[in-house]
Amino acid sequence: MYVCDTCCYIPSAVVSRYVTVTNGCVVGTACRMNSKETLPENTIIYSPECKRYCKKVPLQVSLKCTYLFLIKDVTAKLMLWAPAN
Repeated sequence: MYVCDTCCYIPSAVVSRYVTVTNGCVVGTACRMNSKETLPENTIIYSPECKRYCKKVPLQVSLKCTYLFLIKDVTAKLMLWAPAN
């Protein structure tokens, strides 16, 4: 098994030694990967059937964007609840 940088494994995932995991990949819960293969960059593996989703944006960029949108939404809600001075 070969693992590149910035990969994420959920603890219950099983990846055999014949799988090459490239940059930005996520292997989700209940996934069992036993075949000899190389995952494309930024691939997300999920569900017991090992369904795949390839992201065009690297994971770190995607997470940063998600975080910024969350902060924007929370800030907007706090501004609505803030008492007027």
